[in-house]
Amino acid sequence: MQWGLVPNWFRGEQREIASKTLNCRTETADSKASFKHLINSRRCIIPSSGFFEWQHKDKEKKPYFIYSPETKILSIAGLWDSNINNLTGEVENTFTILTTEANEFMTEIHNTKKRMPLFLDSESVIEEWLSCKSEINSYVSASQKTCLSAHPVDKRILLSSNTNIPEVCNHFEKEKDNDQLTLF
Repeated sequence: MQWGLVPNWFRGEQREIASKTLNCRTETADSKASFKHLINSRRCIIPSSGFFEWQHKDKEKKPYFIYSPETKILSIAGLWDSNINNLTGEVENTFTILTTEANEFMTEIHNTKKRMPLFLDSESVIEEWLSCKSEINSYVSASQKTCLSAHPVDKRILLSSNTNIPEVCNHFEKEKDNDQLTLF
């Protein structure tokens, strides 16, 4: 699946809408045309070892890798759809990540938009989510309690053309500005 939902009814430039549908706010999912038809039929789980967010301090942006210290995989709630690619004629499956208001921990890191993914914390909750029996907002409270940790990552790797490497998640400490570098 490709990240960035392209609704099955959409006929325009797919990259254009996909860049606007990477995430879906839980608060407005049922009122947005791109998402409301999927809420009760096309839910999915996005398994993730973690995710990246940028912290803003003055003019500086610092990237962090956020993960769970308790589990290896975070289960993130999502919605998906299929669309026929305008150029190739092939069926493509795309998805969006549901987000909610940031908990106290995430507010410190994602300090401008103050959002975080909607986490599903147990196998029974995941099964319930996938069965489409409960309203989206009924999962928000438990998601807010998800235990998270974070560490800074190297912005040069994260912004490079090849981010699909294990080192992108490594803890990074910025060199002190007053450290003298040598040639030998």
